[in-house]
Amino acid sequence: MNKNSLEIKETVSENNSTRGRPPVLNKELETLYENIGLFINVQTRKSRINIYYRQRAISVLMEGQEQGKNLEFCFLADKAKIGAGTKKAWKPIILYELGKIQDPETMKTVARRICELKPSSKEAVSMIRRFRNGNPKPACVFQLNKEITATINNYIQRHQDITNEQILESLKLTLEAVNYSELNKN
Repeated sequence: MNKNSLEIKETVSENNSTRGRPPVLNKELETLYENIGLFINVQTRKSRINIYYRQRAISVLMEGQEQGKNLEFCFLADKAKIGAGTKKAWKPIILYELGKIQDPETMKTVARRICELKPSSKEAVSMIRRFRNGNPKPACVFQLNKEITATINNYIQRHQDITNEQILESLKLTLEAVNYSELNKN
């Protein structure tokens, strides 16, 4: 080996800067969560971070529920039902995503909208991510057609006796039901 290649290796080995994103969950908080049992049966770092985000959202949205405050967020986490052991008393996957919103008031605003719409977890996560990223995909005729077609095909699989005329009538009714004048407001 020549002298120049050794110098490069030494320079690289001396570079101690960290790469990537800064840690979300610091060691002290991670140790605390572990000690109080939040990480029981949790194997991966990503799962631990998700629990951190979930707990962050819970602390913002459930604060004061026992005093009758923040009851509007019970769709996401109902403290009384959780305490009683009721199944589906909370939506942990949605809470993971909400916990990533830094500003508590903004988190509450987004959570209110989720509670109004009561979407599935998958739809809610998509809505929250679009909000956080600030760049929703533009409307696309082809994507809309793909989604409508998939919905119709799923319906046909469950109801094989449907006719093309019934499908066409349903699409006409759907078009009438869509308030497209609201979508075109400037």
